[in-house]
Amino acid sequence: MSKSERIVAGVLVVLTCAFSLIALLVRPVPASSPRAQEMRLLTPQQWQGVIDAGVLVGLPRAPIQVAIFSDYQCPACKRFRNVEAAMRKQYADSVAFVYVLLALQQHEQSRWASSFAECALQQGAFETAHDMLFEKQDSLDVIASELAKRLPVSDQNALQVCVQERTQQSSRLAQAIRMADEIGLAGTPTVIVNGTRFVDVPTKAEIDSLVASRNNR
Repeated sequence: MSKSERIVAGVLVVLTCAFSLIALLVRPVPASSPRAQEMRLLTPQQWQGVIDAGVLVGLPRAPIQVAIFSDYQCPACKRFRNVEAAMRKQYADSVAFVYVLLALQQHEQSRWASSFAECALQQGAFETAHDMLFEKQDSLDVIASELAKRLPVSDQNALQVCVQERTQQSSRLAQAIRMADEIGLAGTPTVIVNGTRFVDVPTKAEIDSLVASRNNR
């Protein structure tokens, strides 16, 4: 092989290596598949304990029971209300929600807010209080008295006394904490559908998929 031929051969080898390296660098990286939602089945006793600890909104015999552990100062809980609204629109009377009220220690107004909602329940105004508390989530520390005045109840004095008492001690809030510990709750919102707990906050599509799989059994 002549000198010129050897030079050409060497150049070709270098170019081949260079093109191979470029191909490796620009090769698209396959997108990682989304992590599957983890779900855990509660025992019948645990599921009943969750129901007993919460406030039912909807028909008691609705085929889809959605329990939500939530905190009124939890931003993610407020965002999850969009999923709730979509479920109500799709399933109507076939879905009922069980709100299990937690008062996380890092939220200064959370216990007051949970007590306020619980006392509103006694006068038939839970849903209104529930909506007001999430709507005013960012200012609960400055408008607590205003919310109480705006709540349509027949006995404002009884409401105020109840809130003061329940803020100090509430069997319902204590039961919610016990159930949260028993099922290994890691944060809020925690969502349980007919006894099956989503480990992470579910999308509506994930809830729909679980409901469909149960209906097909």
